[in-house]
Amino acid sequence: MSGAVPSPLRSTPSLGLAEILGVFARAGDLGRGQAEGHVEQVCWIGMRLAQELDLAPPDRDDVYFTTLLVHGGCTAGMAEFAAFIASDELSAQRDLCLCDPENLAQVMGCMKQNIACGAPLPARASSMLRMTGGDRMLADVQAGCADVGSRIASRLGLPSGAVTALGCVCETWSGRGPRRLERSRIPIAARVAHTAMVAAVFYREGGRPLAVEAVQRRAGKSLDPDVARAFGALEGDASFWDELESTTLAHAISALEPARPVPTGPPSLDAVVLALADFVDLKSKRTAAHSRRTAELAERMAHALGASNDEATLCRRAGLVHDLGQVGVPAFILDQPTLAPLERAQLELHPELTGHVLSRLPALAEVAQVAVAHHERLDGSGYPHRLSSAALPRAARLLAVADAYDERVRGTEGRAPLTPGEAQRALEAEAGIRFDRDCVRALGEVLADTAKPAMTEAWPAGLTEREVEVLRLAALGLTLKEIARDLSLSPHTARHHLEHVYEKIGVSSRAGAALFAVEHGLVE
Repeated sequence: MSGAVPSPLRSTPSLGLAEILGVFARAGDLGRGQAEGHVEQVCWIGMRLAQELDLAPPDRDDVYFTTLLVHGGCTAGMAEFAAFIASDELSAQRDLCLCDPENLAQVMGCMKQNIACGAPLPARASSMLRMTGGDRMLADVQAGCADVGSRIASRLGLPSGAVTALGCVCETWSGRGPRRLERSRIPIAARVAHTAMVAAVFYREGGRPLAVEAVQRRAGKSLDPDVARAFGALEGDASFWDELESTTLAHAISALEPARPVPTGPPSLDAVVLALADFVDLKSKRTAAHSRRTAELAERMAHALGASNDEATLCRRAGLVHDLGQVGVPAFILDQPTLAPLERAQLELHPELTGHVLSRLPALAEVAQVAVAHHERLDGSGYPHRLSSAALPRAARLLAVADAYDERVRGTEGRAPLTPGEAQRALEAEAGIRFDRDCVRALGEVLADTAKPAMTEAWPAGLTEREVEVLRLAALGLTLKEIARDLSLSPHTARHHLEHVYEKIGVSSRAGAALFAVEHGLVE
């Protein structure tokens, strides 16, 4: 890195959907606790299944996009899931992927094995008493994954068939998924993606025999029997299995990108980074809209310092993706009030994970360089590389101040929340030591110039004032009891309002509602 002000951003190169979805695929691997390359294996298997099934070109295209974005909603419900099991939800998800969704006893047994891991026996016993709601918890997580994945696909401009399929990717052939769709009512791309996910997970666990056995065992139950049969037909195809292990699988996946352009064309770089911001901010109860707020603040601070539009844009884009690596950090750690040394070490990996995920998209190289440095400090006390002032460009210094301010106000990373004034004074006390003095001054100017937004005359989707109040609190992770308490309602009335919200905005989960609230600026 250079300490100089970054040169104007180069014109954005054309974005390929395979490259864009490759970023989401790598983030999805992390967010599901799977080994790197898992989603690419799902895509490879899915596309060969599409070939075996002789699907029409539009359906093959839907399979491609659906499998690459299959974990595009993997952050949904993870904060609640982690709190429910009081443990590392990434590890629990890895184990759950090996369970038969039709076998509730097996699923609950897996949950019990993962609940409150490492805690004293009394704490584990107490947590296990809550297991009676485990099936409802998992159903809400699945619904959230479908809601969010489908919405992200829509925002990226993917074909409507893929958007619909991603909204049904957790459905089962027997009709026990979150939407209770069954058999041919489930889009074929979703049925193929579901089978490919099972095959990829078990292949990683025990190779070809275990993958084939697992798919056949689920045929006619959770999986489409015709799709399962198509996978069985691949058992003797050596080239198919060899490619799954190939170091060039990513290139093979890129080569399969549909030749027909998507209806709206490739999404803009700004649309991609905004989708990534909302994707990762769903991970924790404390980070709703954090990346959006940080990005806006960093951009305004850049302008306050007289930066060029290019540098301000760089600050905004880096602000949107700076915490992307947190998708690979257990939500259980992100929401802890205090962090043990080992937990702190896990958390401090997230900037490097951000850079690793973003490296899939060359158009974000300069953005990634700034984003990775957002926890570095002038005196070399930051992380991940202990860089000091001479190695930090101004964009990274601006982002560091904007991020630190919002973290302190929201109480993230094991901190108690501060008032805006307290957070500003805390940064001023460290100006010239850990934070750039000019950037801290710019923060003060921006905060002093922040005007209260005008009242909205009409809320989105026909929501009422009370429904918006309920939605805001739900998006911040409050339980129904907490929402009722804060709004002086009965829990029954709070639930009634939330159900109306779901119906009006077209979601079936807390995560879907939270994403809607963030997209429409309802989370402050």
